[in-house]
Amino acid sequence: MENCKITFYNIDRFGYYRRGHDNPEFGDLAEILDDLREWAFQPDMKLGQTCTYEVSDKSERVSYRTFCFDLVRDASSNTYLLTTWNESPSSQGKVASVRGLDPVGNPEVNLTKIPEDYIPGYATYFWFVPNKDTFATLQFQHNFNGRQSLEVYLRSYLATFSKHVASQTIIDSDSINILGYQKTSSHEVCQDLYPQFNSKPYQRVGQYDYIRNNSQEIRQVIRKDTLRHSVQQNRELWQRLIQTIGISDHSPPNEEFEHRFKFTVNHTPSAQELDEIIRFWNEKEHDSKWDDIGFKLRGEEKIHWLSYSLARNDFPLNVRRVNDEIVDARSLLKQLLEHQEKIFSLLDTYAESSTLH
Repeated sequence: MENCKITFYNIDRFGYYRRGHDNPEFGDLAEILDDLREWAFQPDMKLGQTCTYEVSDKSERVSYRTFCFDLVRDASSNTYLLTTWNESPSSQGKVASVRGLDPVGNPEVNLTKIPEDYIPGYATYFWFVPNKDTFATLQFQHNFNGRQSLEVYLRSYLATFSKHVASQTIIDSDSINILGYQKTSSHEVCQDLYPQFNSKPYQRVGQYDYIRNNSQEIRQVIRKDTLRHSVQQNRELWQRLIQTIGISDHSPPNEEFEHRFKFTVNHTPSAQELDEIIRFWNEKEHDSKWDDIGFKLRGEEKIHWLSYSLARNDFPLNVRRVNDEIVDARSLLKQLLEHQEKIFSLLDTYAESSTLH
């Protein structure tokens, strides 16, 4: 029995859209997932070939590659369990680790060689429920849920590899020229369509309504976040923060080092500012229970956290592990379906949702 943190997301847009239109011309979620499974499991396809995007300094929101590790479907419920493998940083074919018991300034760094043709990383899991236009991130031992990488992965798949892509191979080159997109091979190729996949956290609206209805009573805004030194902007912010307490120079022992912090601002946000805060929260990838935004109202000591508006909870699941990193996809999907009534209750509008816990 293992604890699984499940967080639901609404699928806002999925498929091929004309600019300015809210409905796709074509592109059904279940159809595309079946297409992805057929593409990933085609003969001679290797895991290392299943990344759908190029990583560069200009890559959108992701710095490392994502691969299809496994994809299984339950026919009776028409739900899918996608396992992705997320590449983690390495240094010249080695993974660095530091001894936590060593003193700051002189820790021992261990460099473990990565076997040839292996990709260092970690697994993330996604449960797609097409008839509800939703999916859930499933977290076991990792803080990262992989949602942002998933969006880039599927959007790039739609753009480059799906069966709706009309393309031609450039002679004497490995490049492929995308001509446009078509519903089927017998339909006209459209050059003005744009592949999209966007999601947002499933909102238990009553929670947000309470905060909005009492916005003029807000006296403090509290922010909790995690700074990760694998992100350049986080490193720069950390350096500025520690300088405010008199530490002029401090470098983390390695780029995976993390710092939790919390700060409070005495402020009553306008209605527009509050909407911007909530929009920022909805667009952020919520990896950790620590990360949160809260509000204190006049006359109250209780903090009203935005995390309570998420359709998220922990569930014990009797899954089978392949090893310490990988959960067997079929056993996981089977457990999700066995407990689906309780899990899907997260999507219900509870009576107590009108007030924050």
